Amino acid sequence: MADGGPSSSEVKEDEEVVTLGEALEAYEELGKLSNAVLGASDPLNCSYSKGYLKRQALYACLTCNPKNAPHFQQGGVCLACSYKCHDGHELVELYTKRNFRCDCGNKKFPDNPCTLQKDKEEYNEKNVYSQNFSGLYCTCHRPYPDPDESAEMDGGPGPMIQCIVCEDWYHSEHVMPVGFDYEDIEQAVELICAGCTPKLNFLAFYGELQVKPSNSASAEVVEDSNAKNIITNGEEPSKHESPSNSQDSGVSSLPETETKSSINPNACPLTDTSCQAEMKPGNGTMWQDGWRKKLCRCDSCKAIYDAGGVSFLLDEEDTIENYEAAGQAKLDSEMVRAEESFTRQMNEMGHVGQIELISGYNNMKEALKDFLEEFANNGKVVQEKDVQEFFENLRATKRPRLDLGGNNQF
Repeated sequence: MADGGPSSSEVKEDEEVVTLGEALEAYEELGKLSNAVLGASDPLNCSYSKGYLKRQALYACLTCNPKNAPHFQQGGVCLACSYKCHDGHELVELYTKRNFRCDCGNKKFPDNPCTLQKDKEEYNEKNVYSQNFSGLYCTCHRPYPDPDESAEMDGGPGPMIQCIVCEDWYHSEHVMPVGFDYEDIEQAVELICAGCTPKLNFLAFYGELQVKPSNSASAEVVEDSNAKNIITNGEEPSKHESPSNSQDSGVSSLPETETKSSINPNACPLTDTSCQAEMKPGNGTMWQDGWRKKLCRCDSCKAIYDAGGVSFLLDEEDTIENYEAAGQAKLDSEMVRAEESFTRQMNEMGHVGQIELISGYNNMKEALKDFLEEFANNGKVVQEKDVQEFFENLRATKRPRLDLGGNNQF
């Protein structure tokens, strides 16, 4: 609903209503994801000294490095620098990137020195940049959130999904393979976009690890793994996938060959000229949960992954799931410590102090509900800056000082 729209009591029966409960539930899920992403990164110390981290939350600053500047250079800053060195700036949230070293304060930001760490190299030569660092995404090269609201209307681009290779973000509608729908995409754990898939021909040998469209013949599951074209830890099955299934899954037809002898784990069958395959250009691929664990790990395949720049596929710590789990574990640990501290303080307080503390918490919770209800009624998206402003206003207007035996404040 637009600003100044009717209240919930005036909404017509055929209009879709977003209830406060739904808004709170959605916000809670968003908060969990945001906390997991940020939780694994250090909010206090610049990550530069740790080198090229396997994965971290990153931001691009368009205030320090505006896109229309004559000498614009793409750059990224870590979570701590986004708070301490770029507070109040126009930041582009990049979610997470792999093998990146914080650029804050180097030659890419000549007019904004890093306040957390002074001594830095002029450039981080191993950093990889994409259009995301300019605030653009997908094959449509649009910003996100898109200021053109029509792009988010019915029939427009759907949710965003990240390619695990180039790490660009795509509207699912713009990247989903032919025959897929949104339900099929929800079954996928990881995406390799149409630009990256054709560069990795070894993927053709793992067709059955791809998510298949539910409305296609390629979705049929063959129980007998020997009838599939797959290589597991250097061992090749007795029969390749049939040409029809290969075409449906987006890979080229493979020859029908029989393997009569066992394969040396250090001599991968991909090197056999009778077992060559290529991924069709123009097709992205969706992958099932745990597919990386089934990739061959023989010496020959490792050399192929290294040559293709995708050795990270064998690193369990590379996945978004692993990063988010580490972040959530960190937050859970902090929550336990906070609850223990809260309990100790409650036990040290008198009865009146306990009532005042609980009352202050309940007031904050009610204020948060009112805050979210306003966004739900007006059809607005709650952004990080809105939440920060809410708590800043709350701290400015409600500061009950309690006698906790010291100078503590709530």
